[in-house]
Amino acid sequence: MPLRDSLRARVARLVDGIDWSLRSARRATLGLALGLASAGLAADANWTHWRGPHANGTAPEADPPTTWDGASGKNIRWRTELVGKGSATPIVWGGQIFIASAEQTDRVAKPEEIPDPKNRPPPRPGYERQTTEPVNFFRFIVSSYARDTGKLLWRKVVAELVPHEGHHATHSYAAGSPTTDGERLYVS
Repeated sequence: MPLRDSLRARVARLVDGIDWSLRSARRATLGLALGLASAGLAADANWTHWRGPHANGTAPEADPPTTWDGASGKNIRWRTELVGKGSATPIVWGGQIFIASAEQTDRVAKPEEIPDPKNRPPPRPGYERQTTEPVNFFRFIVSSYARDTGKLLWRKVVAELVPHEGHHATHSYAAGSPTTDGERLYVS
């Protein structure tokens, strides 16, 4: 496969047929995404934001695997469990991979702690809200993993609150990808 093929096209071929439902996402490991990030992106070493080093879903010098097997471990360098749910793109800086996630707690909000729906903007045309507004508090988490081993380097709860609205059925409350300038990590 020519190196000039876009990573986006390669990943599209890889994920064909994968069940991306929330049920499977809950049980899924982060290994696939992080394994691809750690194994196939050496030439474009730092992915500082969403969609890679060029912000267009390509890594012209990369040659990621196009097949893998979870049972045998073929083309999977490592795998690890993700705390909570996250639909954000991991980012890579140096020897670290950063990922955002949100974990529902058992703590139910009092009525005065639930954000008033009148204070949120109206939905954009064509925008779908597929879930109901939550009543539980969520922990918003940023985790750092070693790029070469998948070992958890650190994990930080950056906020614990009740989200102000539901989310699309195939996403999570941690849908925004982190970004970095090489000195600071930014997460929204």
